[in-house]
Amino acid sequence: MDYIGLLIGLLGIILSFIFHTKARKAEKETIEAIKENKSLSWSELQAGSSDLCKKFRKDFTPDIILTPNLRGGIISELIKDQFEKHIPVFTGQIFWKKTSVHTPEIPDNFQIKTGKWILYIPQSICAFKESKLLIVDDFAMSGDTLWGIKEKLIDHGFREENIKTVSLVTTKVAIDNSKEPDYFWRVNESSDFYFPWGKAK
Repeated sequence: MDYIGLLIGLLGIILSFIFHTKARKAEKETIEAIKENKSLSWSELQAGSSDLCKKFRKDFTPDIILTPNLRGGIISELIKDQFEKHIPVFTGQIFWKKTSVHTPEIPDNFQIKTGKWILYIPQSICAFKESKLLIVDDFAMSGDTLWGIKEKLIDHGFREENIKTVSLVTTKVAIDNSKEPDYFWRVNESSDFYFPWGKAK
């Protein structure tokens, strides 16, 4: 019995050390990102969302918003609050292909695959085919996600001229590949970037 207690205690110490090391590494990366201007604070997030709206609202007032995930949902809410009308926000589900865990099938959604992601978009959005649609994400690394969503929606009957894409931050890679969002607030040199909720993916 004493051996079991000793093993449990030893295991606890090892796990505590591992988690502490990971936390310190994440904290160090965040501090470095702030120093190199590769991150956004909550106040910058709000300011950036407001500035984005000023860029597009003269020419484009969305009837609906679509975001591929909850991270983009935060930006969507900040953008939506800039308008005096109710704008429904549709939120997709996104799964990283590299993970070994099985990706669930989600009914009443259509699937989009990019190089890194498997996305599910609610089919109910197709009831708004004639509406002006704003696709919102927090970070456009390659631009493949926003482009993939836009192409899929056009295949489902949306008109290209009624779709605009927005990302708070994009990269030089997306711009060089001509896959940058229609509107963005900041350009980052690389994919290494931090939001208040963690590292950009």
